[in-house]
Amino acid sequence: MHEREDEATFVIEGTLSFKIGDVLFDAGPGAFVWAPRGIPHTFANRTDERVRVLGTIVPAGLEGMFQEQIAHFA
Repeated sequence: MHEREDEATFVIEGTLSFKIGDVLFDAGPGAFVWAPRGIPHTFANRTDERVRVLGTIVPAGLEGMFQEQIAHFA
């Protein structure tokens, strides 16, 4: 959950499963998913197919979290 950032995801290819708050759903090509700040959310590729997305987080600054995760799991 982000306290100050909103997250938008546009699905380009494949199907991505999302959970935003208590709502669980799948989003396929062309879907736009909005995860507002303050609402717990997660997503996963639960298929064997490739998924490509375009993600935007506003305002900027959350990219440090992704770098920490990469270092942790590398």
